[in-house]
Amino acid sequence: MKRFNEWLAVKITEGVATMWAAYAFAVLAIFGFPYGASTVVPYVQWLSQTFIQLTMLSIIMVGQGIMTQHHKKHSTKQDLHQQTLASVYGFLVETNNARYAQKWMVEQSEKWQKVYKRNKDKAAFGKALAYSECAQELHLALSGVIAPSLAPKEKI
Repeated sequence: MKRFNEWLAVKITEGVATMWAAYAFAVLAIFGFPYGASTVVPYVQWLSQTFIQLTMLSIIMVGQGIMTQHHKKHSTKQDLHQQTLASVYGFLVETNNARYAQKWMVEQSEKWQKVYKRNKDKAAFGKALAYSECAQELHLALSGVIAPSLAPKEKI
């Protein structure tokens, strides 16, 4: 019974969390409009208790879904950037040469750009961008413009 309830809850949520559901609820709410009321109170009650509640539920759910997707994309990009920084830091420790590491990052960026152009692979584009950003950051750090975020524990 629990699996059925969960399945049903997901299906209802997927159906209600659409703009089409918001449009349908708006039309449904209009049928309950208090035509010909002599005071403003029924109109205010209809607006706040019927129209806004019915339509905003779906609109808020759609917005939350969009925000969740955006957050997932953004966190994936941050994870990729952190992985790239970790590999760059490992390369720096291994070679003990920041200028060479910067050149290596540019080469990695170009390599991943070629893979992206050849295959239209979004992951390759992300890697190329991450290496490019890290190379720029290292260049600025070596120039003394910014403090490096690679933050090595020991002096390289």
